[in-house]
Amino acid sequence: RAWKRERVIEALARAGLGDVPVNDLVATPPATRRRATFAVRRLKGGVALGFNERQSSNIVDLKKCLILHPDLLARLGGLRALAVSLGTPSFDLAVTLCRNGLDIDITGARMEEPRGAALLKITDVATAAGCMRICINGEALITFEPPLIDFDGVAVTPPPGAFLQASKEGEAALIGLVKKGVGGARKICDLFAGCGSFALPLARSASLSAYDSDAGAIGALSTGAANAQRAGLAINPVRAEARDLFERPLQVDELSGFDAAVFDPPRAGARAQAETLAASRVPLVIGVSCNPATFARDAALLVAGGYRLEEVTPVDQFVYSSHVELVGVFRKG
Repeated sequence: RAWKRERVIEALARAGLGDVPVNDLVATPPATRRRATFAVRRLKGGVALGFNERQSSNIVDLKKCLILHPDLLARLGGLRALAVSLGTPSFDLAVTLCRNGLDIDITGARMEEPRGAALLKITDVATAAGCMRICINGEALITFEPPLIDFDGVAVTPPPGAFLQASKEGEAALIGLVKKGVGGARKICDLFAGCGSFALPLARSASLSAYDSDAGAIGALSTGAANAQRAGLAINPVRAEARDLFERPLQVDELSGFDAAVFDPPRAGARAQAETLAASRVPLVIGVSCNPATFARDAALLVAGGYRLEEVTPVDQFVYSSHVELVGVFRKG
């Protein structure tokens, strides 16, 4: 795994940040992945359900997997039965292992909305498979119970297709590093907040403002925070806003008053937001990324604006792949 740390070091060096300390890689165990997208194709007498071969449309029918959580592997039979019951030739089946069961999101299925006996059959099969919700092309078809994901004890029902970290263990490692990075900050903004994987744990001890372009994710975050407060959980109110930070990044005046900012953008990075952060007076910025190259590019902007990149910690959440997550701590001055 040492070569993954080297990838981070090389990306920083190419951006002129070769002197930044890069900590040892934080390892996460195999067999912990809680979400996957399976390719499905109907065959005579059943279905093929698994992953595509590299650069191929051929589906490797999955029997065993070194990275999937055992509870997800144990449901493969039920997922195959569900795929058969849908009666459509081919589609993608995204599944997330939630606290209370499976959340299913089917895309690419050319099918009319099932009714009558067809819907009853799907319902029976879904119940047996332990599904909490089934969505087709982003629309809920069946919901037995709202699927629940926990963020530091705060239960959230993610919208269909929402981004989640691949494993609870990887997520916990990232949350721990972000918490350590913000230290005693009392007023924090979380940029690209998603459903609240960082915002909600941080709101246990700080005032939080959260921003993301996904209105459904922001709604889930807000509802989760409000429900936690009503349940008596120790959590501060969270101000959440649906906002496209690529087109409308927070400006310098909007960033004033925050003790810390956390940003966790998609793989493309956050160039526009990094530029306004660089010009701000936010004393502490924590960057989370799954792409060392775009992180290094954005980090160089922050450093040019007067920040010091104190340390970077790689996290090996994607075992047996070339991908690596990382967390960087920036301090102004």
